[in-house]
Amino acid sequence: MSAIPAEGYKKYRWFWFYLQTGMGLLMLFATYMMWAKMKEEDEIVKNSPLVCMQVTARERSAGISKLPDIIHASYQGRNYTFECGRKYFRSTFGVDSIQVHFDALKDRAVLPVLNFPHYTFLVVMIAGAAVMTIADAAVTARKYR
Repeated sequence: MSAIPAEGYKKYRWFWFYLQTGMGLLMLFATYMMWAKMKEEDEIVKNSPLVCMQVTARERSAGISKLPDIIHASYQGRNYTFECGRKYFRSTFGVDSIQVHFDALKDRAVLPVLNFPHYTFLVVMIAGAAVMTIADAAVTARKYR
């Protein structure tokens, strides 16, 4: 162990800089992909008509966003899979068909009740943490030149 606390850091400073910067960029990319998926689902819900799809199967899971319940449905010979929370899943127990927004051009279907509430605040917070991680990497690299 060295008496100078930054001596070990100085030796490997570029490794830590690239690791921290890479983690920040990965967080930014993941945040962008979450935002893009939510935006696409919002566009489908706003601009596509409601259609009825026949329910073919149901799978119970934990009913949370990490392990959602799954509803399998078919429409015009194609099968679609919908992930939903426990409350929506239970509300569809007595029915044999569900209403979904269907975009024929993209061949995508989205439940009228979105899978998640709007996580705008969460997306902004994750992006802010990513920017702070990258900024901290730059400040620390300058500090121990």
